[in-house]
Amino acid sequence: MARPSRPNPEQTAIAEKNRVKAMDLHIAGFTYRQVAEQLGVSVSTAHSYVMDSLKKLAALREEKAEELRELEVQRLDDALRRIRTSEAYKDGEAAIMGQYIRLSESRRKLLGLDAPTKTDVTSGGEKITTFDVRIETPEDDE
Repeated sequence: MARPSRPNPEQTAIAEKNRVKAMDLHIAGFTYRQVAEQLGVSVSTAHSYVMDSLKKLAALREEKAEELRELEVQRLDDALRRIRTSEAYKDGEAAIMGQYIRLSESRRKLLGLDAPTKTDVTSGGEKITTFDVRIETPEDDE
């Protein structure tokens, strides 16, 4: 059984340069066909280059967003810790309690702990699926 061949480093480097160039051309408004012509590849390859670049960008964006979430959680935890150890918090001062609540709400939202709840409208245990509506106008009263 034949082993899968390893990608040639030179071909990999060329393909990466083509991905960057394809993305630049696409951003500049070139169609996939025009990108393909510029790079000397098929339209499907040009499309793949752009899609691969977009996937890499999305992964990077998600990674950076997660880093930012972690940093913000650390900052919020630090602020909450400082409030909890303050004399104003121990004395139950309203202003500091309000700050604590707002910071705590921000932390919960950031972590997705306050997910929206789904509410079903029911009548007598049965779901309402239709409504009968009659709109009266002044002409109807005459």
